[in-house]
Amino acid sequence: MTSATPTSTPEKSSALSSSDTYWDSYQQRTLPKEFLALCAIGATLSVGFLAAVSAFL
Repeated sequence: MTSATPTSTPEKSSALSSSDTYWDSYQQRTLPKEFLALCAIGATLSVGFLAAVSAFL
């Protein structure tokens, strides 16, 4: 029997398109800040709603 070398799978191209690098950068830098901002808005609305409900009770 002859030993056959395993065929190597082609690796991903190291050159990413500009849109890929843009979204990777967006995901790493902007999404955490956006999530915190949305949480702050939700907390503000919740406190406002609770204050309004308790004011009329």
